[in-house]
Amino acid sequence: MTLNRMLILLVTTLVSLEGLAQATRARVDVFCTDQKAKIGKVTASSGSHSYSMGWRKDNPDIGRVLTFPANEEWKSYEIQIVPDSDGKIVVQFKGDWTKEPEERKKIQAVYDEVEVEGATLLNGSFEDLDDLGMPKHWSVGDKKKFLSEGRVLVSPSKAAEGNVFVRTWHDHHISQTLTVLKGETITIRFKTRAPAIY
Repeated sequence: MTLNRMLILLVTTLVSLEGLAQATRARVDVFCTDQKAKIGKVTASSGSHSYSMGWRKDNPDIGRVLTFPANEEWKSYEIQIVPDSDGKIVVQFKGDWTKEPEERKKIQAVYDEVEVEGATLLNGSFEDLDDLGMPKHWSVGDKKKFLSEGRVLVSPSKAAEGNVFVRTWHDHHISQTLTVLKGETITIRFKTRAPAIY
């Protein structure tokens, strides 16, 4: 293990142990990579809210936004998608949106134990890390900033399972792309809660 990675793991372990969790709303965006495609039928667990991507004036049905209540305890949720066509769908985990940027940063959520049936998702536990400490097979907008802000957390006592989980907000999300087939249901299961520190 490199010294750089050891420092990242130490910092993120300390971050994960501080503070008190506050209620929030976790958010998962699911959308097609084909700009002209429509996502299809999307349903989710009780307590969730779902709406189209209205800011996409050309194609608001390219995806769905789903939000879920989150508090200090890990809770399991499920999303089901019946795609309208063969192709690729991005699954993006984040915090909910609000207009005020500083307030938006406070709406954070942590995630662990992502599982998918009907498509292939890799490293859903986030346990497999690269040399920098980033979960392999997952994408973020700015890898260095994601890591420097302590968004990959290493804490066996705080993770839902294993040692590693991730902390997100709307502008710093984490995602993976799935290959899907028309009419074949995919089920996405995950665990989320409010973070221990903002």
